[in-house]
Amino acid sequence: MKTRTVILILALAAILAGACNTHSEYIRAEGIVTRIELEGGFWGIKTDDGRKFDPLNLPDEFKKDGLRVNVRLKPRDEMAGFHMWGQVVEVLRIEKARER
Repeated sequence: MKTRTVILILALAAILAGACNTHSEYIRAEGIVTRIELEGGFWGIKTDDGRKFDPLNLPDEFKKDGLRVNVRLKPRDEMAGFHMWGQVVEVLRIEKARER
């Protein structure tokens, strides 16, 4: 009886944890596309709140240093980045932001 109760509690906790995580599956942010001249050079996104993202699939038309963008990103925590700069993400949506 105790074992069943523990298993039931653990199963419910796992379900609730998954349900609570639905809003963190992606990141919305505004920031600036930046060319980082390390390790041969690569493109990153610095957000207005100071976060750094290493996008896997930044479209060529957005590879412009200093370009302000609005992005929707998916964290790719299962992937290890070799740039050692920012969180590895997949770009789900990107558009030019209004200039400030």
